[in-house]
Amino acid sequence: MAKRNRKPKYTDATVAFKAGDRKEAEALAWAHRRAQNPRLPEKPAGPAQICAGLCALADLLADSFDYEEAGTVLDEALTVDPSNVDGYALKVHLLIHANDLDGAEMAALAALECRPDEPLSHKLLIEVLFEKGRNGDVLDRLDVLETAIPTHPQARFLPAETLARPGRGQDAARPFAPASGVAPPLLPNT
Repeated sequence: MAKRNRKPKYTDATVAFKAGDRKEAEALAWAHRRAQNPRLPEKPAGPAQICAGLCALADLLADSFDYEEAGTVLDEALTVDPSNVDGYALKVHLLIHANDLDGAEMAALAALECRPDEPLSHKLLIEVLFEKGRNGDVLDRLDVLETAIPTHPQARFLPAETLARPGRGQDAARPFAPASGVAPPLLPNT
């Protein structure tokens, strides 16, 4: 959730929610989610899908700049399925947007606790630590990521992405260094 000038995006789901029709809002948010993934059933079944539907509604509310309601719906979603990393991702981004970096760190740690094998869990914590200016902790967390899921492609990509941020370009090649410990040469500009 980048802090930039943009206009609120209202959908049928957010309009229904604001009108007080929560059931209709949830149904419309699920329909929005189904439009993105037609293999989903007509109605959410089970905690994971109910949580996904609530996360979709929270995401739509955030797009319409109703961050407080989005947070409330998101908390409800994470109560239904506390292992939903996508829900934690939205929560972290909402809290960063609200400049609640401590809350964002707690949400990122909760995601990591419930899904330590999920690269997104690690990415969330790295984002928060980077926002807090804790660069030493970012580097430590990147090492933990590489140890936790060494064969996952994100174990190489995420460190490069993080280290390539402004002021860290010289470190971006580190994750791609061969086993000998020698960094590969930089490609010439073409």
